Amino acid sequence: MKYIYKYRYVLAAVVLVLCVAFELSGSSIGAWNKYLGNVDEESMEKDLLGTYREIRSDEWALNTPMAFSQYYNRDGEFPYFSSTLRGTDTDTFIVYGQPVKSWEVIFRPFHWGYLFLSPAKGLSFFWCGRLLALLLVSFEFGLYLFHKRKSYAAVYAVLLCFSPAVQWWFAINGLVEMLVMGQAALLIGIAYLRTESYKKRACLVFPLVLCMGGYILTFYPSWQLPLGYVYLALLIGIVIRENRPGMLSWKKDIPILALFLILLGAAMGSIFLKSWDTVQTVLNTAYPGKRSFHGGDTLKILLNWAGNIIFPYRTANLGISNVCEAASMFSFFPLGILAALWVLIKERKKDPMLISIFAGTVVMSLYCITPWPSWLAKITLFSMSQSERTVLAAGLFNLLLLLYALHISEKAIPVKWCLACAGFLSIFSVAWLSRQYPDLYTGIAVPLIFGIFFTGFFLGSAALGKKGCKFLATYSMIIAVAGGGGGYGESAAFRC
Repeated sequence: MKYIYKYRYVLAAVVLVLCVAFELSGSSIGAWNKYLGNVDEESMEKDLLGTYREIRSDEWALNTPMAFSQYYNRDGEFPYFSSTLRGTDTDTFIVYGQPVKSWEVIFRPFHWGYLFLSPAKGLSFFWCGRLLALLLVSFEFGLYLFHKRKSYAAVYAVLLCFSPAVQWWFAINGLVEMLVMGQAALLIGIAYLRTESYKKRACLVFPLVLCMGGYILTFYPSWQLPLGYVYLALLIGIVIRENRPGMLSWKKDIPILALFLILLGAAMGSIFLKSWDTVQTVLNTAYPGKRSFHGGDTLKILLNWAGNIIFPYRTANLGISNVCEAASMFSFFPLGILAALWVLIKERKKDPMLISIFAGTVVMSLYCITPWPSWLAKITLFSMSQSERTVLAAGLFNLLLLLYALHISEKAIPVKWCLACAGFLSIFSVAWLSRQYPDLYTGIAVPLIFGIFFTGFFLGSAALGKKGCKFLATYSMIIAVAGGGGGYGESAAFRC
């Protein structure tokens, strides 16, 4: 394992090259076979693993064909304004987020493969590159957050990357880009605070502009805003953790900040000016432009993190019309809040990072559970994000809170209390899921499986304490890859 850790970037590069060479991706493009007439079954491409997900039509029927169409335009390849999509020139960059041969594509590095490779290989680079980038940047941020404890960093990276919410929305709306760019920006900020060289600090402005620009250009406030609050809470904890005398000098750091704002403002201003008509059109639509939300009514999704494990394999007769909307993070809600309260009250630890994450978790969970007054939603900007989208960020908050509380906890919970807690939460979770999906629990097998899973996880994370972190890592990864990863990439790997 130490060699995998040491050469993780080299291994990731090799994996990416192999995936692109064999044209592997998780696209559900195989769904077209159902609609194309006179298709020879023998010559038809097959999924290597799993099956395509017809519900992901915004990927296989919209996003991927639009990307491929960029290869074929009367005015050249990959134009900013396409002539092939409809009866007039169409802005492909700002809303639809397609690859373009223009300087603006620097903010979307996962599109670069399309510019130099064939459509199938470009799709593979887009898909596999984003998966590997999310794993690596999440692992690196986990190393910082958990003080270089590799097991906890690996648990965090896998549970985030293979969470049902991420996997069911993998290819559209820029969710993966938000998670990659946001965490990368935090890592750049950490490097900025830790270096004493102002030449290095000035150089860090450029990758930070790329990350922030890439985040802004996902152009999906319903996720951008709540995830922004997650990153803000983490940033507050980071600044307090890194604080030291002379860390910042206003005379030297203000010019660097000004340079950052000028570069980012100039780039975004140029792009939005170029796409102004499109931006105005979107902002004046009923959806997603003119809308206002107050939160509430998503407690079911917050508590359904365990039920998501079976969604890739069985949704028939479960009353789920759209499994993507029902998908959530592996948040273990409300275990993170309980673990944090244990550390804060029982152990009396006043860890700034824990307090910051805890505050953010409580606030965002409350927005998801109960409606807010319209004035409060507007002041906090939550009115721009419906609770069905905000619940993803709330799940991420809860996951971070649980793992961080376990990480800094020093007092082992007695086994008898751990067993009691595991038993109660197991029964509660199974009872909740059986109420939501009564057709799922027609026998003893599923409740038994879930009971074993909950009890094993709670015992491994609480009773075993720090000695059980490797067990926790292995246990969590198996569940994540088998459960959330069962819907990997909304489909499965395939060969074009």
